[in-house]
Amino acid sequence: MTLYRPKHRLAEELLPLARTALAGEGNAAVDAGTNSLLLVGDGPALKRALALLEQQDRALRSVVVHYESRGSSELDAAGIRVDWGASTGALRIGNVLAPAGETRLLVQPEAASGRGSDTLGGTLRVLEGQSGQIATGVDLPVTMRRRTAFGVEERTGFASADSGFLVTPRVLGDGSVRLDLAPFDARIAGQTRAGPVIERSGAATSLTVKPGETVALGSLAATGSATRADAYGVERERSHDERVLLVRVEVE
Repeated sequence: MTLYRPKHRLAEELLPLARTALAGEGNAAVDAGTNSLLLVGDGPALKRALALLEQQDRALRSVVVHYESRGSSELDAAGIRVDWGASTGALRIGNVLAPAGETRLLVQPEAASGRGSDTLGGTLRVLEGQSGQIATGVDLPVTMRRRTAFGVEERTGFASADSGFLVTPRVLGDGSVRLDLAPFDARIAGQTRAGPVIERSGAATSLTVKPGETVALGSLAATGSATRADAYGVERERSHDERVLLVRVEVE
């Protein structure tokens, strides 16, 4: 039996690793009061578990995700091309190809504007393995009806329906970053006496990028319809400029 005191992680986070390393030849329990792991087992099993814990007990790195939306016509005018290489459901992923010799910063998060705007930009800082949101809000009109002594009274208000991506970064052994993306599209699916019912939908995907590399996220154009959903799930007319979300990551 031995006691392991993590230096950088919570004991609860390391508990599954300890149990896996013991491989049925022992057991592990958490002492939350001292942030320690109590390991029970024979000599070889304990040695194996301690080696794994020391390897994984390190400070988590911060991944900084810079993002900004641009119109496709704006990118074309600047000579910037997107090589769309993969698509999953309503989401497609591509490499950003700037003109030869171009060195200026492509992603400018300070271009962010207010809620409901076509322009989305900002910086998301999240620990590796944890999740954060890149989202834009849409305020949709909702008509509320209630019966009174004088008849039916109608009142129009607004309900918020956010759409975007849930981002979970993981730093790989070669220094690149895998971004697990779970797009979500919020829409008003109905209405109850308590208010509108917001329905969320989306399909997860992932991509691997190198620090400093810029990639693009966009939607697939719908067929047989007068509208299409952009990268944030908002229905837009085909004549509108497609919005492309540019993403660049850094590891700290």
